[in-house]
Amino acid sequence: KGQVLASEAEPLLLVPENAIGLVCRAPKAQALLQAGAVLGTMRSLGAYAVYCSMPSGQKRLVDQFRADSSPLLQEVKRRFQEAELRPDLADVWEKVAELHSLLNTNTFRLSGGELALYRWMS
Repeated sequence: KGQVLASEAEPLLLVPENAIGLVCRAPKAQALLQAGAVLGTMRSLGAYAVYCSMPSGQKRLVDQFRADSSPLLQEVKRRFQEAELRPDLADVWEKVAELHSLLNTNTFRLSGGELALYRWMS
């Protein structure tokens, strides 16, 4: 018995291809822009901005996904450490790194370029 993607379900997390607008409107936008420069992409920061705006129940569903301890995740964490990003935002950088990993391992690219994270139904 395999898992089936709910085809008509709304995504738990939807990140546009160009996420700079989301990042600029997010809490701690200036620090996020600095982190985006370190990563070389704003997409993960856009995922963080979307995540921050979610109701707590929806955040818990996203948090159920596991960010694999992949070389990619370790590389993002290393870059953040080397960049000496604001240490008072360590929890933010941890969540951004986790969402970066989720975007790379658990999302689907939609026809408009967005990345969508769906809940799996069994």
